[in-house]
Amino acid sequence: MPLTSDARRRRPSAVVAALAVLGGLLVAAGGPASEADRPTTSVRTSDVVRMRASAPIVLTGPGSASTGSRVRLRGDVVTTLVRSAAGKRARPRPVHLLERVGGRWKQVARTNSSRSGAFAFRVAAGNAATTRTFRAEAPASRGRAKVRSRTVRVTMTATAVDAGAWETLAPGTMVAPEPLPADYQPAPPASDWSYLFDEGSRWNPCAPVRWAYNPDQQTYDGAFADVVRAYARISAASGLQFQYAGRTAAGYRGADADITGASVDLVVSWATAAQFPKLSGTVVGVGGGTGRSTLDADVRWRMVLGYLVLDAEPGMPIAPGFDGSGWGQIMQHEILHALGLGHAVTPTQLMYGAATARNARFGAGDLTGMTRIGSGSGCLS
Repeated sequence: MPLTSDARRRRPSAVVAALAVLGGLLVAAGGPASEADRPTTSVRTSDVVRMRASAPIVLTGPGSASTGSRVRLRGDVVTTLVRSAAGKRARPRPVHLLERVGGRWKQVARTNSSRSGAFAFRVAAGNAATTRTFRAEAPASRGRAKVRSRTVRVTMTATAVDAGAWETLAPGTMVAPEPLPADYQPAPPASDWSYLFDEGSRWNPCAPVRWAYNPDQQTYDGAFADVVRAYARISAASGLQFQYAGRTAAGYRGADADITGASVDLVVSWATAAQFPKLSGTVVGVGGGTGRSTLDADVRWRMVLGYLVLDAEPGMPIAPGFDGSGWGQIMQHEILHALGLGHAVTPTQLMYGAATARNARFGAGDLTGMTRIGSGSGCLS
């Protein structure tokens, strides 16, 4: 699933560059510049996510679950378009969950997908400490052939696992960082990263980034939990703090005014291509923001507003969660754009312009980039 930019990273105009030089001269001649002396020029840009379907049906689940709990398995399937008086419309599709038992596949649950193709199952973990194997199937339907997902293995353990840790988050709560494993080995090179804006861009790390979520049109039930977890992973790697401000009705549609009324730093929302044309074709996510010029810092632009817009009608199966390439990968990629990072050039980096199984997790360049926009780079004013 390729991730590509819909526009080049824009260089500041000649006027902006001249203002920057003038500001430096004022500092040299008359001491530190006052707030009124600072250039007020700002810039805005974004990057988009494109995706190609890798399978007609996908299924994901947790790697482990505690005995006595319930296991949540989620997925996506290609749906069928049917004609009606209102035109073509996607039709929900039946989906069956099967488990490998005694050398045979046994159906253990069934459901119908949403019109966008999302589906979910909850099954009892049982009391035995064992590994269970599942797969999802969608029967042939209205010209669509029967499709079958890859298998998903879930290890049931006696150790308590807080499976719902990412499902709920009260407004005002700081997102708890999720550190990488101690033996984590990121793919090289560590030098492969870039800023979203030329001359550098990042948030002020000495204040938490306040974000809000608009659930309208989200394509699957666990979407909010995946967004929270994306922030948690980025927080651990960068040192940035993220405070959940609550739900909002705002959503970015091409102008800062769309989200400034939310009174937060960053807004996550969903939209269709009809509502936000940048989501047309294979684009499934857009992330970006606005930067304001700053002085006496390692970067030229201090990020002051950010947004993430996800495709409510992707038209292809996209796996929920972080077990391989899917929505979790897309969310992390676009949040990092909103935080000031640009694309990488190596296919093994999460910030590379195409999302595949090779770059579904942070590479060494991604980690370097997050360090450069993170808490260790110092406060910005």
